[in-house]
Amino acid sequence: MFIKLAVRNIFRQKRRTLLSIAGVAAATVTLVWTHGLLDAFMLAMVQGATAVDVGQLQVRSQAYDEKTNIFNHFELSSELVEKISAIDGVAGVSPRVHLYGLVGTERRSQVTRIIGVDPERERSVSRVASAIELGDWLLPRAPGSEPSAMGSVQVVLGRGLAQQLGVGIGDELVLFVQGVDGSLGNELLKVVGIARTGNTSIDRGAVFMDLAAAQSVAALEGRAHEMTLHVPRLDDVDEVEDQVAGLLASSQPNNGKGGGPLLVRSWKQLLPQLAQMIEASKQSMWLIYLLVYVIAGIGILNTQRMSALERRREFGILLAIGVPARQLGAMLMSETLLLTMMGPVVGATLGLLSNYLFSIHGFNMAMFSSSGSFSYLGVAFEERLFFEASLSQVWGPMVAIAVVGVLCGVVPALSAMRLDAVRSIAGRT
Repeated sequence: MFIKLAVRNIFRQKRRTLLSIAGVAAATVTLVWTHGLLDAFMLAMVQGATAVDVGQLQVRSQAYDEKTNIFNHFELSSELVEKISAIDGVAGVSPRVHLYGLVGTERRSQVTRIIGVDPERERSVSRVASAIELGDWLLPRAPGSEPSAMGSVQVVLGRGLAQQLGVGIGDELVLFVQGVDGSLGNELLKVVGIARTGNTSIDRGAVFMDLAAAQSVAALEGRAHEMTLHVPRLDDVDEVEDQVAGLLASSQPNNGKGGGPLLVRSWKQLLPQLAQMIEASKQSMWLIYLLVYVIAGIGILNTQRMSALERRREFGILLAIGVPARQLGAMLMSETLLLTMMGPVVGATLGLLSNYLFSIHGFNMAMFSSSGSFSYLGVAFEERLFFEASLSQVWGPMVAIAVVGVLCGVVPALSAMRLDAVRSIAGRT
């Protein structure tokens, strides 16, 4: 009975009711779409920051974790690499050596970051190999051959670094680095590839070379500074981290020597500023949510208040014939609840549909940049941002707006319950 009366009453003024429903639906669509955009943006931000450089997880010695320098290394065990690679959720493991040295030609030189990698394994943990703009990625070294047996060592430069040095494919460079034994290592390099990853620190100041060559020039034979792990699903990072930590705990006697025990670190620990920024962004979104809730609540309050004022004589007659004030209030609350639920249902449906369409076709990020590519805080984004359409994106806004709407309906209901029947019928209220 209450539902039938509520439907009849709220559609007495169809235009006003439809405007209220449209307003609440628009608020819900905004929240659902914003939720999808924020989730997609933060996911792309993390993927962009981890896919090129740090990876989703890293294994490193305790000493290197406390202070990142070339002297805090650990003994590289191929057996440990294979065991970590076999863990569910790990798509790739790549040992790395990190050096800093002087790279240049007769005309120009620059202090750069030298990253020694296994060419094949690095493909599975980073997108540098697929970001080659000119030339090719590093060729795998033949088993048993010396790092520089064929003359100069192959290297891949970041695009910005290549421009600063004024070199191209086939040009030669000279490298000077300090070895861990105190010696000055030097090597002749040949540029075989130029990469444009979109990561500022890599493109402007990184040189990739074969792992064995980097170990040789820095007197680090058989040792590494870190192992980078690729975990495709960010939701699996914590679980994989626990499994790797358990594996390392059982292999410490063989692999912590010199630099302390081996530790596993997630991208949140390796990039704390990014993790804090993402958390702060999520918290700041509640301000937007609150603003939308207040606007939607004001619209519902105005509709119900106007409806109650227009029907005060009707309420007076109902009270005069014996309808309890409590029942009158319940009728008004049922109207508010119905009005409040219609908007969020329509809005949630449209919002979920829009997120689904963006999950297929993507959201064009290039529109925000005159150069045709979008980057933020040194991290390059793909041209299109793909959403994830999930029911978890709609439950929160629907419930929140429903609660706000019901609370806004309490005021008109209480006012109607306190009406004086005689004065209301006479039109003196």
